[in-house]
Amino acid sequence: MKATGIQFLRKMSVKKKILIIVSGIGLAVLVTVAVLWFTVLRHQEPKKDTLADVLSRPRPVVIEKVSANSYAKDRSFPGVVNAIETTQLSFRIHGPLIELNVKPGDTVKKGQLLMQVDPRDFQDRIAVLEAQLAVITAKYKNAAADFERAKTLFSQNVIPQADYDSAQSAYDGSAAAVKDCQAQLQIANHELEDTSLIAPYDGIITEKYVENHEMVNVGQVVLGMHDISRLKIEVEIPENEIAKHPLTSGETIKIQFPSIQNSEYTAALREWNSSADPVTRTYTVVFVMDALQNLNIFPGMTAQASWVSENSSVPMMAVPARSVITDNQGRPFIWVFNSQSSKARKRPVETGKLIQSNQVEILKGLEPGELIISEGAGFITEDMELCPIHSNTINASSLNERSR
Repeated sequence: MKATGIQFLRKMSVKKKILIIVSGIGLAVLVTVAVLWFTVLRHQEPKKDTLADVLSRPRPVVIEKVSANSYAKDRSFPGVVNAIETTQLSFRIHGPLIELNVKPGDTVKKGQLLMQVDPRDFQDRIAVLEAQLAVITAKYKNAAADFERAKTLFSQNVIPQADYDSAQSAYDGSAAAVKDCQAQLQIANHELEDTSLIAPYDGIITEKYVENHEMVNVGQVVLGMHDISRLKIEVEIPENEIAKHPLTSGETIKIQFPSIQNSEYTAALREWNSSADPVTRTYTVVFVMDALQNLNIFPGMTAQASWVSENSSVPMMAVPARSVITDNQGRPFIWVFNSQSSKARKRPVETGKLIQSNQVEILKGLEPGELIISEGAGFITEDMELCPIHSNTINASSLNERSR
């Protein structure tokens, strides 16, 4: 057989031999390519989803159920902290400074010497006036003696009326001169006292506007100080709120400071404006509280004042602030979820106040028990199928605690 095959190959033409060889090589190549292609397909990563595939799937959203409950409604307003006393100090006289005993941040006591102007000119003026007063007083005494003698002689008809009137005029003039000199001397003494700048109350120096040895003028502000042993909380109240709340001096409210976490303090109503700010149409209401121990609450810091209305128990619905969306005209709406169709519809709502920066009061547009989209509301459309991945019930009692 082998011989026969060899003989058969020898008898074949060269062209047929080449064709057979080429065919064999081609078949081997095809087999190799098929094996390699199968190997690549086995190790190839799964096909990734396209954007259309992703968009065609139900979009996951967070669903919450709205509920309402009755509670004592409170009203919270931002406020600003101020010192109970604030003063800009200046001299009533002019002159060069010779003492500067305080700097900003120093605590001072009432009656403490803060600054001193050179008193020499004022001391010299007092010495001059005292000498003048001595001369005028001597003249007054002589005029008084002359007038007494004139009265005696006139009563005895020894001197004429003219001499009596002249003696009385001299006496009256010298008496007036004494009073004038005494008044000038009193003014000079006051000016000498005013060369010393004294602390009007216990407090803290806040600002210093001059340096020692500078010349200061009358009325020039040289120091600032305040008293923060008690604090004033100034709150701007809108007119629709001020009209509904009776103002009673001493009424207490709750005060919170954003700089102090989980804090609540009590302040008493002290005063209020009965005229509105012409721009904001709000009324300034001032509350007072004692300074906090071991805590630095300084003027200019912010506060939150919460008024609780004792006789106002009303139902309230509140939703997460992130669930409230505004359209291109600025009108608020909420996506209301339909559990049967797994889709949502826009619902226009009327919003109220913001509660603790994460809840919004809903005045109109929602009913208790409805489902709303609280997360993912900004990325859906009305015809989009949705997949709720979480469900919470908004607890009004917990909202009441957070709103306080």
